[in-house]
Amino acid sequence: GYRPAARSIMISSSSPEHKRRKADGGSRSSKKSWRDKAIDKFDLLPVPNDWKDAVALGDEDTWKRYYKYRSEIDDVDEEDSDPEECPETGTYLREWKQTMAQKIEERMKGCPWPWSPALGCIDWDCEYIRTADYFSHVWSPYAIPHAIELMHRYHGRSRMYSVEFFTAWKYRLVDFADQDSVNNERMKLLCSDCFEDEQLRADVIDVENLKKKTCRKLRTFLFGSCSDESKRVTCTDYDFWLLIFSSMGTTDPNLANDPYHCNLGYSWSPNRKERKMLYKLKAKEGDEDDDDFCCDPDEPFDEYYPDGCSWLKHRVMEITDSLGPVSKHYRAPTVQDAIGWTEEWQEEQDERGHMMDVLAAARMHGLIR
Repeated sequence: GYRPAARSIMISSSSPEHKRRKADGGSRSSKKSWRDKAIDKFDLLPVPNDWKDAVALGDEDTWKRYYKYRSEIDDVDEEDSDPEECPETGTYLREWKQTMAQKIEERMKGCPWPWSPALGCIDWDCEYIRTADYFSHVWSPYAIPHAIELMHRYHGRSRMYSVEFFTAWKYRLVDFADQDSVNNERMKLLCSDCFEDEQLRADVIDVENLKKKTCRKLRTFLFGSCSDESKRVTCTDYDFWLLIFSSMGTTDPNLANDPYHCNLGYSWSPNRKERKMLYKLKAKEGDEDDDDFCCDPDEPFDEYYPDGCSWLKHRVMEITDSLGPVSKHYRAPTVQDAIGWTEEWQEEQDERGHMMDVLAAARMHGLIR
């Protein structure tokens, strides 16, 4: 079982809207609306004045669905789980919540990030995770009957000459004004990476839906707006994505690893030729106060080792206009970057491709059927 860690930092009943309801005697009314019940129970904030007129209030059926759905998820008590049955999973869930609480405090501008996490299948291999499923709901902090359901799966298993690897992040928009939206459990792929050939181990990356349009859609759905003003009182686009991925278990700010040694695929690291190019450009990026900072082009070249970035971090920086002097030179993986790539493998692929071309030409000319 679980209870959202974000509760501890959510704005409480001291909000002006809550005080007004108390003064009106609304909290004591036996005829309190489902909307008011939800606002009271989940500490929902009033939609900011700058965009409240563009947000639907929601009817009684809408708020009743929201109240019951969220109560069913949030009211599960942590004590219901048996710590003797899977102590690692219980510890992992607590660590996830603690890490998220800190990230919310760092990245949200005084506005809550209410979320409800849950761990699905966790398959351990000694101190490593072989397979993990992460689930959560992120709720609008405002009196907007919307939630984003999130799911992340990781699988990695190494053998002598091959590696099974797959990771994906998915989402679903839950609009409680629409019963079909609540019932429809189909989730949309946000992004993924995998090895289609377990021996070759070449990254096959899909970021088609991880784009600016998706950011605007998710922000508007959650906060009621994606305007500059809404970003001023909630979070930047970059922080929004870091919180979305953290809400799916990927809490690493570099978006390169999940906890417990779960590598999320390709990371670009400038090779010597790229280092020379960056050094010539005097490219500097990163935290100069960091003890490991090695990206000062004013130092000798042999001491210049700029950090690269993971494919996922690069994509998030790219769609939020956050690329720096080094990261803008990111190089996407090619098949030659795969651990299992050899010249012999390439020759076999080229020969196979040539044979396929010959067969296709023979069919086109009616030489074979």
